[in-house]
Amino acid sequence: MNIKQKIGQMFMARGLDRFSDETMRLIKEGLIGGVHVNSKNTKQEIEEIQKLSSTSLFIAADMETGFASGNFGGTSMPWQMALGAVGSEEQAYECSAAIAREARDFGVNYVFGPVVDIANEPRHPYANLRCLSSDKKEIVRLGSAIIKAFQDNGMQVAAKHYPGAGRFTNDNHIETIILSCSKRQFENDELYVYRELIKNAGLNGIMSGHVAVKEIDCDKPATVSRKLIQYLDTFNFKGILITDSLAMKGITMKYPHEELLPMSIAAGHDIILGDYNISPEYQLEIMHKAYKDGIISEERINHSVAKIIKAKEFIFNTQPPSPELKKHRKLSHEINRKSITLTGDKKCLKDIKKETLFIVSKELDNEIIGAEMAMSNSHADIVKLIKNKFPENKVLEISTSPKPSEIEATMHHALNCDSIVFIGYSLIFCYKGTADFSRSLLAMTRGMKNKIKVFVVMGNPFAARELPELPCILYGYHGANAESAITETLCGELIPSGTLPVNY
Repeated sequence: MNIKQKIGQMFMARGLDRFSDETMRLIKEGLIGGVHVNSKNTKQEIEEIQKLSSTSLFIAADMETGFASGNFGGTSMPWQMALGAVGSEEQAYECSAAIAREARDFGVNYVFGPVVDIANEPRHPYANLRCLSSDKKEIVRLGSAIIKAFQDNGMQVAAKHYPGAGRFTNDNHIETIILSCSKRQFENDELYVYRELIKNAGLNGIMSGHVAVKEIDCDKPATVSRKLIQYLDTFNFKGILITDSLAMKGITMKYPHEELLPMSIAAGHDIILGDYNISPEYQLEIMHKAYKDGIISEERINHSVAKIIKAKEFIFNTQPPSPELKKHRKLSHEINRKSITLTGDKKCLKDIKKETLFIVSKELDNEIIGAEMAMSNSHADIVKLIKNKFPENKVLEISTSPKPSEIEATMHHALNCDSIVFIGYSLIFCYKGTADFSRSLLAMTRGMKNKIKVFVVMGNPFAARELPELPCILYGYHGANAESAITETLCGELIPSGTLPVNY
């Protein structure tokens, strides 16, 4: 390879749609090492770009709820927090192996996961469901099983988000994140997870987060902080380090791309995950200029390229078993059933009579955008299931942020019922700002607390901390068949066996 092609191996192109003509040309010229695909891309397109490229390509995707969205068409799997509630290393492995086999069959060979952040901040706007647990040792135990499953099936892994993105209350898609914990606390918690995963699972890849640690390197996020990246060297990490998306405004508002890309490589990253808002060719020009200006040496480039070539050889020399979709769907349903968690008085489940009123909050109202579209019918699914299981009961659907007229009408219905089963959605999305229940929904819950016998938290379990004292809370971790499992529990067909994986 010439120097431009070597630099190209260190760049992963992104898009919000199909591959652009520019990206296709760069692939043909051997100037791009990988692409981050989305659910709009097809298996045929991926096969075409692999044939077009003069070198093997990394084909990466997010698979946090399975390889299921859009054209991918794989099995919808539970969120990682459901795996935490089940607590089985065997099922964590089986779930991840199934995802890996479906991805490899489609042509995808690089997984942006697992999420190994510690769920240690109840107010976090989007971590929670993506995490395994609040317990760092559980994260290592289950995370090791997930990583081994992916790697055993020929996947490059990007465990994320180093150094740890579970401790803050704001969204780094929007603003800069700085952890203000002590150095000792940071080393005992966040760094513990990565040190143990590298040792126990032979972790072959990490994705850094746009997260700074005040006591280590002031306000410099890991994306550009050599001090934070050096910890990985002390852990004997030999794998590939990739940045998180450089399209995220929390980092681009702080550093212009002309500084950000060279600084990221200088900090120790092997691959830049490009900004889909900017020409990939321009981003490659920035990287090449950094080489010509002496900011990045050829020796440094060769070090990363050698690791990348080795990883690609591993991928293309590993042929995992073909996916068994029927078996995978059965596994998904089994995990969700085992994950359902109950706190409080289980006898309340036997008190559901025909006079019981069901209230279901619509999780997204009219704010559905982009990837959220795929999840927008969850409340409709559970309403249909409830009406099927409880045909004589009244079911009310309300907004996640009910207006005064909705609150008035709902509470009027509540006057004439014996008891209430309230199903509240608390889902996570970037840019949403919170994964908690709205102020108006909580106020209404407090007003009806004497009649609520069972409250079902669908999604972020931390949201339950703001509820009034209630006799029984059920937790369903959303995704896949969670609605079906919750309905089975409410009608007595399923005894909940999950363990709450978070502390609040």
